[in-house]
Amino acid sequence: MDVHVDMSYCTLCGFRLLASNYLSIEDHVLFGEIGDLVCTAKVAPAEVTGQMMEKEKPEDELKGMIEFLNVKIKENEELKAKKVEQERVEQSTDETGDY
Repeated sequence: MDVHVDMSYCTLCGFRLLASNYLSIEDHVLFGEIGDLVCTAKVAPAEVTGQMMEKEKPEDELKGMIEFLNVKIKENEELKAKKVEQERVEQSTDETGDY
């Protein structure tokens, strides 16, 4: 049976909990920037956790997280643009009756 499960995206609160559990830090100067990016990037907590386990130093992890989130934001924007273009083409095709 194929089942689709909707999962929530990571939030700042979720990120802070993951950082506490995996990096053993409660607060950091980069948390503000990461919080803004996490809300925009729409990433799953599992993706965030995977990124946290790549480096040994918490500072490096947080800088890597910023890079990761910026890449995810760019990817999401590109996917959204492709979807809009595809819908535009489909609408154009429907209006002209070409199939």
